[in-house]
Amino acid sequence: MPNGLALCDPDLGALCACDGFLGMKLVINGEDRDLAEPVTLEALVERLGMKPDRVAVELNREIVPRDQWSRTRLKESDRLEIVHFVGGGSDGPAGVCLLHL
Repeated sequence: MPNGLALCDPDLGALCACDGFLGMKLVINGEDRDLAEPVTLEALVERLGMKPDRVAVELNREIVPRDQWSRTRLKESDRLEIVHFVGGGSDGPAGVCLLHL
């Protein structure tokens, strides 16, 4: 598990074992997700397999600057919107597409 992160989400192929932490629920792009242990925003983005330089994250209706991700601990019931920028194609200006995960 990268950075000791485990997500209790079958779609992410995660395990739900951890010491002394009962888990917490987050809402990511409108979908309920369970975390098996506390995590920073940076670790979550990494675990989701996203390139940090191509992602924008809104946490509880506030954009979180990338330089704060490592200091931003996620908490029970946090709501995240994650947008992944994808190059190529012609779906947007200058060939940039937005992929809402």
